[in-house]
Amino acid sequence: MSGLEAAAKLILIRGMLRTVPLLLVLWFGISATVQAAEPVIPSPKGDIYVQDFEQLLSQAEKDELRRLGRALEDKTGLSQK
Repeated sequence: MSGLEAAAKLILIRGMLRTVPLLLVLWFGISATVQAAEPVIPSPKGDIYVQDFEQLLSQAEKDELRRLGRALEDKTGLSQK
């Protein structure tokens, strides 16, 4: 290995040694910010048993969930009112 090749490798290694800590600081800084973000949860609307904010359920599925919720409420004597 010539002196020029050795110098080039040394410069490359020094550059990497400076870059790695910077990347680690950025990674952990971004990770902490993402983990600290509060989730956005919409307020409940209408019926207590079905909150389909993304409109993923069919009307039949919503009706069935409401029916099951009310049946459970009637059997346990618990009320959400």
